[in-house]
Amino acid sequence: LLEALHAGTPVAATDGWPMNELVEDGHNGVLLSASPVVPGFHLSPSWEVSPEALASGIHRFATDTDLRRRTTAPSPSELLARQHRFVLLARALALSE
Repeated sequence: LLEALHAGTPVAATDGWPMNELVEDGHNGVLLSASPVVPGFHLSPSWEVSPEALASGIHRFATDTDLRRRTTAPSPSELLARQHRFVLLARALALSE
């Protein structure tokens, strides 16, 4: 997910931790409503997305030209900001393991 975000690839991710910390709905991807597979807090949570929510996210990418532009062709300053966030998040994830 981090590499896809850094590369400017359109991302559809679950609206649950930690994905919703990385993806901002409508800015660098689409967040899909999801339910935890096992309720409660877990260091490695699993999320379940309904087929309808996944179809809705795909439909948003397919029909929203501005959304596709924002998520696939970021400005140079946005790419630099993404790279900075990518490095910080990768470092934080590495330190947490």
